Amino acid sequence: GLGRHEDKGAALERDGVRFVRADLRQPADWLPALDRVDAVLHAAARSSLWGRWPDFVADNVTVSREVARACAVD
Repeated sequence: GLGRHEDKGAALERDGVRFVRADLRQPADWLPALDRVDAVLHAAARSSLWGRWPDFVADNVTVSREVARACAVD
């Protein structure tokens, strides 16, 4: 599991899920986590009712594109 919040990550680890602290806007944080994985479930998104449009694009469009590209690489 990837995420920004250590406390939520600790809860995942208690349940047996390996947690990597990562900011999805920073591929260097999460690219290594894709090594030797069979599948990726990307469900992260900015889902607030308000905010700056560039932040929505960066967090939803750009991040999703980069995750998909990284998964498509042999």
